[in-house]
Amino acid sequence: MSPARILVVLTLLAIPTLGHAQRAVVMNFGGPGGSQARSAAVRAASRSLQVVPQGRAASVGSPSSRQGRRQIARELNLDFIIMGRVTGRGRGAHTEITVFGSNGRELASENARRPIGQAGRADVTRATSAAIRTAQRRGGGRSNRRERDNERRRERDDDDEDEAREERRRRARERREREEERREEAAEERRERRSRARERARERREEREERAERRRRRRRDRDEDEYEDDYEDDEFSDSRLIPKVMIRLGVDARTRDVTITLTDSRRRNFEASLYPEVTGRIEAHPLIDRDAALRGLYLQLDVAFAVGLRTLETDPANPMGERREIETNAWRFLASLGYLIPAAEDRVRVGLLVGFGHDRFSLAENQTLPSTSYNTARIGLVGSFGAYGTLMQTRLDIGYRFLLGAGDLSTAFGETTTGGALDVGLSLGGFADVGFSYQLRFGYSRYSLRFAGPATDFTATKGTDSAVNLGIQLGWAFH
Repeated sequence: MSPARILVVLTLLAIPTLGHAQRAVVMNFGGPGGSQARSAAVRAASRSLQVVPQGRAASVGSPSSRQGRRQIARELNLDFIIMGRVTGRGRGAHTEITVFGSNGRELASENARRPIGQAGRADVTRATSAAIRTAQRRGGGRSNRRERDNERRRERDDDDEDEAREERRRRARERREREEERREEAAEERRERRSRARERARERREEREERAERRRRRRRDRDEDEYEDDYEDDEFSDSRLIPKVMIRLGVDARTRDVTITLTDSRRRNFEASLYPEVTGRIEAHPLIDRDAALRGLYLQLDVAFAVGLRTLETDPANPMGERREIETNAWRFLASLGYLIPAAEDRVRVGLLVGFGHDRFSLAENQTLPSTSYNTARIGLVGSFGAYGTLMQTRLDIGYRFLLGAGDLSTAFGETTTGGALDVGLSLGGFADVGFSYQLRFGYSRYSLRFAGPATDFTATKGTDSAVNLGIQLGWAFH
């Protein structure tokens, strides 16, 4: 082939490439100074690209996603989409420029200084030009039919991938729905089983009551005068709801707060944050199996011993000095006797308790507070309500303690010490048929003290001693 013909062929092949000016759009830049950064980027893009107004691209779609960028490039016949933002503040601010291809993928990215001053804007222009050149080298644009075909194939692959992803999501939703249906069916089956169990329990209870009534009639016919003394039927008696003896042991968390007001309005304060106690309770209904009035007789004993109790004292003359550890121990008990009136087949009980208690809080020699040793006589009301058979019993105690003595505190702040204490207790417990028993309990007590006459230490007018305890006990019920 002659040189002239070769030149003609090369010229014809170059005509489409030379006639195609690459098109681009520069989107708004985010951040402080974004408009100045975009202006510098537009100047850089105009040198080698045909820049389309940004408003036309904004009317087509959002460039925040790859799908949106691909739609903008297709609608506006674009080769590149240039985006950026200004991040940071002050001297640490910088400009990020990113160039995307017509398929929406990132082709190049550059960083520049903040667009402040001529030097900053010039650096943004330089970085934009560098990013455009990198994008062109990496095959950006729509230079020939083969690349357009490849791009269409990639778009189809992306669409297929999106469809596959949506299909996976749909299958996952269906699996979740089937799992939810299975859980609902299982819950409904459990509810039905519980309902059937309650129905069987009700039928058994009615059967027991019917048999018990038949036995009572037979006993009445045989010897009505001796019925109340001879009739014992533990198997079908409602006294099964109340055990003869219940023993529990547990742990309480307890606080103590003592405040003494002196005659010169100063105060002596002692505060013990949460410390553990080993606790025990014995309850007894010795005559519960009788049908006579004596079946309401009730005995109760509560004991508690502090464990790991420590006290640190600050010297009043040198509050910022080193604190001194004081040997401390505490224990208490309360013995009560009373009568609880059973009602509603022994599910409700209301009654009165009287008792004697001792509460000792012993402190070694210190400059703040003497040891306390309260001896009290208590009178109180108690009420309990049972639910779910014997599994849940709620009990409320309210009482008042008359102070009989206060130990070393009696003469430390006055010649005589008088007063009393209000206490409130709330518990939730129960026991199983096999005998296992539990109880969650909360208690609050507050002593109000009054001092009169001269004192061996500092003379005071009044004082308070309050305590809060929260604990759990486990044990066994004996019928």
